[in-house]
Amino acid sequence: MRTPEQKARRKAHDATPEHRARRKAYNATPEQRARRKAYEAARYATPEWKEYYAAYARTPKQRTRQRAYSKKVHAHGLGLALAAAMRAPGLCDICGKDKPKRVIDHDHSCCAGAYGCTLCVRGSLCASCNSSIGRFFDDVEALRLISNRYASEWHRLAADYLESPPGPRESGLARPIPTE
Repeated sequence: MRTPEQKARRKAHDATPEHRARRKAYNATPEQRARRKAYEAARYATPEWKEYYAAYARTPKQRTRQRAYSKKVHAHGLGLALAAAMRAPGLCDICGKDKPKRVIDHDHSCCAGAYGCTLCVRGSLCASCNSSIGRFFDDVEALRLISNRYASEWHRLAADYLESPPGPRESGLARPIPTE
C-alpha cells in the first residue's frame, strides 16, 4: 500500500502537462483504442448488463442511487434480475400489503460484512416492516412476547418470518455459491 507521501507525489506527477500529454497520446493509439473497445464489448455483452443499462437512470442523482443499489446487489450475491424482481412493486413478506417499493432484507448475524453473503438474504419487505424488525434486533422471543401480550397479528407474522424466512435460496432464485 502506498504511503500518503507516495500518493501525493503520484498525484502531482499525474497532474503535470507532460504526463497528461503522454497519456492522451497513448490513449489515442489504435492499439489502445481497440484494446479498450474489446474489453468494454466483453464486459457489457452479458444479458444482465444489457438489462441494467436499458433501465439506467439518466440524471446524475438517479445514477448515484443506481450505483449504490448495484453495489448492494452484488454484495448480497444476487443477480440484477432477481434483485429487481425482489424490489419491484408487490406484496411484503410480513404484512402482505401491496407496496410500490420493497427492500431486500438480510440477516446481519450471518456474516461479519456490511451486506453479507447470498445465504444472508431472507426476503423482500416493505420499508416499514424492515425497519420495524430492525428495531427489535431480529429478536423472535421479544416479538412473540409482544404478540401474546397485546394480541398483535403483525408481531406474530414478523416472528414467523424471522423463524423461517422465504429467502431466495429456498426458491432456487439466488446464484449458487461456488464450491471448490
